[in-house]
Amino acid sequence: MTLTYYLLVALCLLRGPQRGRAETAGPRCSDRTKVYTEHGTSNEKYFYFDPRTYSLDTKDSSLVSNQDYRRLVSSAVNCTGLWCLGGEWKCVQGNSLDCYNVEHIIPKANKIEAISGCNVTIFGNLIMSYGKWNQQLLNGFYGEKIEIYGADIVASAYITVYRKCFGRIPSHFPVELCSLADVQAPANGLPNPLLWMSMIVVAGVSSVAIISIIMLSLKEYNRLSNGKQT
Repeated sequence: MTLTYYLLVALCLLRGPQRGRAETAGPRCSDRTKVYTEHGTSNEKYFYFDPRTYSLDTKDSSLVSNQDYRRLVSSAVNCTGLWCLGGEWKCVQGNSLDCYNVEHIIPKANKIEAISGCNVTIFGNLIMSYGKWNQQLLNGFYGEKIEIYGADIVASAYITVYRKCFGRIPSHFPVELCSLADVQAPANGLPNPLLWMSMIVVAGVSSVAIISIIMLSLKEYNRLSNGKQT
């Protein structure tokens, strides 16, 4: 993955849920589905989704149909979650709720202006999720998606869609993506990693996940810097 991607995700995790512009500019980021309200946040037994069916490789943006994606998942990942039917990634005819659906993390009918008209049925934006929850999400509930999937997966999905459509990484995340909004990508592609480290120290954040991402960013920074010197 690119340095920019790691830094985007690191800052998303650092900021956490925000109650600023993203809450007041349109999207209702605090809204929650009925499934979430009744069940809570636990993904035990892959209640909401199976993370093994998603890849964080934002370059993996080939076009794929829902049917082909389900077949590929079936051939690569054993279905062991709560909503598997006979150990398979399938639904019975007439019931697409109590099984795993192919979900578009960034929905087909999304109203995100920055990616208007972009094809979202691509690798990197698809994941196997609980059918009933998936169908309640519809074209919103991005705040809930970030909480359940994690900021890294939602950020990766948006980056993948944007990159496939425009051939470049977005400079920021749109307001519709709630707590991801206003995360800026460095314009020159080579930010000072010490700045990011100091932000974390000042904030008093000691998350192992964030430190791991920063270490990856430092490694990539050094690689890119050495490459520019040759």
